Amino acid sequence: MAEEVAHSMPPAPSIGPQGLPSLRSLGPDLVIDAALPAIAYQILSRHGVADVPALTAGAIFPVANIIRKFIEKRTFDLVGGIVLFFIAVGVVTSLISGSVLFVLIKESFITGLVGLVFLSSFLWKRPIMFYFARQIGAGDDAQRLAYWDQLWERPRFRHVMRTMTMVWGVGYVVEAIARVIVALIFTPGIVVIISPVMAIGTTLALILWTRSYGRAAYERGQREAALAGTAPAA
Repeated sequence: MAEEVAHSMPPAPSIGPQGLPSLRSLGPDLVIDAALPAIAYQILSRHGVADVPALTAGAIFPVANIIRKFIEKRTFDLVGGIVLFFIAVGVVTSLISGSVLFVLIKESFITGLVGLVFLSSFLWKRPIMFYFARQIGAGDDAQRLAYWDQLWERPRFRHVMRTMTMVWGVGYVVEAIARVIVALIFTPGIVVIISPVMAIGTTLALILWTRSYGRAAYERGQREAALAGTAPAA
């Protein structure tokens, strides 16, 4: 049975619906992380609050969102913890420096760093997307983990994992740079609306691409395996 499965790519769902957030689940993030900070900034600025504290106050909503997810899942989210750390550092630094620009671009450091981690993982034994996909597809099951390790020996599988890693890494680095450019061009009132939408939109686009690419790679592997199975013996 294991040999039959090993002839094909792992099914797209292993790095698709179960492992990646659904489109519907991104709705609360869009409201909490994008809409509410923008509304808070508009209200506070209209009441005479300076840009830096008005923008910084909006950080309470992403923090609340991270706490909400922790309560729902009852498990520690490493990514959420990292984001929370950067938000805390960004808020403190923003208040000390008093720089409006820094407040606007502080989240770009997070996504930019994530992108660089993805790209730097090419220096590792295996790219980071492999470890994400293996955790999603195998969990702590020893047999499944061994199966995923065997898959790495297949050139096509390695190509798929490396391509996904490259696309996510470049995507987040480009998104971070684009958000900095937006912050340099537009007013804070516009940036506070556009910036989080860009961040969530980038993640959404990467999720959709990963599902499509993963499914196509799996189906191609299945077709090749079927052809190999019907080929006459040498």
